[in-house]
Amino acid sequence: MTDLTPHLAFCRRLLCPDDLGHAVSAEVRSMARSLLENSPAAGALIYLAGPMTGLPDFNRPAFFAAEARLRDLGYSPINPARNGLPLRAPWHHHMRRDLGMLLACAQVALLPGWETSRGARLEVSIADALGMRVCGVADWG
Repeated sequence: MTDLTPHLAFCRRLLCPDDLGHAVSAEVRSMARSLLENSPAAGALIYLAGPMTGLPDFNRPAFFAAEARLRDLGYSPINPARNGLPLRAPWHHHMRRDLGMLLACAQVALLPGWETSRGARLEVSIADALGMRVCGVADWG
């Protein structure tokens, strides 16, 4: 089992207004609060990574379907399509928010086509460097 102490500490930082709390959306703070309140399930946190830019509706239907599948399997998916930013916000704003969400997780589930996404490749690179489990959404079961 992965030591979740750093991830739960990060969630606590998200809620602290004098720390990172001022930089995140209410939705992300709500997710962090929920994760802390349900910390026994925190080991099941899985970040979703996949292509968004240039796809119809930013590929949100695929992200929502993957989120539902993983939730049905008992995991707690963290979905960057729910990062609280406007869809048309600059790419680097989304990445800053999404990387914070990634760091709260211990695992990454990849959506099809992730290899073509600059952001997903960055997320996978960071996850690999941090020793996170990384595999396709279909491989979780």
